[in-house]
Amino acid sequence: FTARQQIGNFLYDVDTEARALQVLNSNTFQLIDTLELPDPAGVAVAANNRYVFTSNRGDDSMSVIGADAFFPDFHQEIARIKVGRGPHAIACQMNSEDVLVANDLDNTVSIVELGTLTVRKTLNALTDAPRDIVATPRQSGFGWNAGVYFAYIANFTGNSVVVYESGPDGPQGIEYVVALAAPFPYRDLPWYLSGRLADE
Repeated sequence: FTARQQIGNFLYDVDTEARALQVLNSNTFQLIDTLELPDPAGVAVAANNRYVFTSNRGDDSMSVIGADAFFPDFHQEIARIKVGRGPHAIACQMNSEDVLVANDLDNTVSIVELGTLTVRKTLNALTDAPRDIVATPRQSGFGWNAGVYFAYIANFTGNSVVVYESGPDGPQGIEYVVALAAPFPYRDLPWYLSGRLADE
């Protein structure tokens, strides 16, 4: 879902063997373009379809690629940002403020601010081989109306989900991280929750 433009017809796929990002027509699944990148592992698309992001596992970096056909940087790498060791899962916050990258080799999550294309924060509390990540829109006019967003980080070896609540930063900020224990070991989850097929 996050690798497909919500409006448009581009589907982005990581080819780990060719070390490339493939651009497919999401209706016909025909290959449109191939972008060579340093060891891409994960992919995410901004909610406004402006950018595509890849985590580059062997390069310890994140690539920012133009995804809007009306801009001259369409399907070109705009920036490459250093993150933690072994980045894999990647998610773009729904308001396109931050990109969150799970670095499972050093047990951290890098939060990259899109406005500056810099790592604004590194989460290292409670993360234990973070494997997957998803982020919500800011809660303005719905939910608790707190003006914050949440990110949920699944730990592979920690048997827990980390809940990150965004800022604002500073003395009056409420940014924090909490871990919720999973009800049972990940390996014992039913097939429909673990991603395994029912007949495995």
